Amino acid sequence: MTARSSAYWTLVTLALSLPAALAFQATGGPLPWLLGPLFLGALLTLRTPATVIDPVRDASLFLLGLQVGSSLTPEATARLAELPIAALMLAISTVLAMAAGYWIYSRLGGWDRVTSFLAASPGALSTIIALTHASPADMGRVMLAQSVRLAALVFFFPIAFGLDAPEPERVAVWGAFDYALALSAALASGLILRWRKVPAAWILGPSAAVAVLTAFDVIHGAPHAIVFQTGLLVIGAATGIKLAQGLATGWRASLWKAALGLVAMVAISALVALAAQPLTGLPLEVLLLAFAPGGFEAMIAMAVALDLDPAFVSAAHVARVMGLTLLLPVIFRLRG
Repeated sequence: MTARSSAYWTLVTLALSLPAALAFQATGGPLPWLLGPLFLGALLTLRTPATVIDPVRDASLFLLGLQVGSSLTPEATARLAELPIAALMLAISTVLAMAAGYWIYSRLGGWDRVTSFLAASPGALSTIIALTHASPADMGRVMLAQSVRLAALVFFFPIAFGLDAPEPERVAVWGAFDYALALSAALASGLILRWRKVPAAWILGPSAAVAVLTAFDVIHGAPHAIVFQTGLLVIGAATGIKLAQGLATGWRASLWKAALGLVAMVAISALVALAAQPLTGLPLEVLLLAFAPGGFEAMIAMAVALDLDPAFVSAAHVARVMGLTLLLPVIFRLRG
């Protein structure tokens, strides 16, 4: 697909994602700005060359970063006191979940060990895709396992817990000065992290910059709701496209293996979250979302949308993304 064609289909995908989100919102379903575009993106991919080009996806991460950073108020920073204990439990959860997924994909599924290893790696999807391209792994199977796990978590989590987006609090919307300062700091931070080749720079940079400004009470309130909704819409459509692409590649023979790996990895993450709950005092649903073996952008977006301690969930997923991004290439070489 040419650059011009990719841009065209990105516009088509996003233009159709808006009515899909509004239709989902009209049904009263959970997370309409995420799930509506997710289904639309998946359906479009089955019939058209739907896509979301990287610059647009990066822009949506930037918008999500603004929202995540604004949630780190002076009051919310106290929630990060639980992070040392939770970080240990998160590491245990990640290792055990990866081991279970690897065993299922390689032993029960018969996938080769490189494909199994990459398919079982939670989060850090950009690194996993890059490693998959540079390896003999089966891209279709890796993408199927990753996208099925992500889509299932996004769809079933709010349903399983009976959660829905809370009524919006009466938080002041940023004024012109707040927007100017936040956007300038966020863009500078994102560019610096991108230059330093830090993974997920376009969500980590804005999140960190706005969090500092908010935590020190330099800016007040939060960006307008449309900022967050736009970020959700793009991430939802991109996730749906990845899901459909994974299903399109040998899905009949591999779907049950991806589903079994999903169940095992989620079960282990849930058990570790249960063990961590009395140690941290955090609500179980917050720990489940923080430990979820899925894409960190969508998990952070859900934490903000459902008001489930987004500062803590963000910190947990960012820590895992950074750790996996640093360790996966090393482990991959050792196993190769």
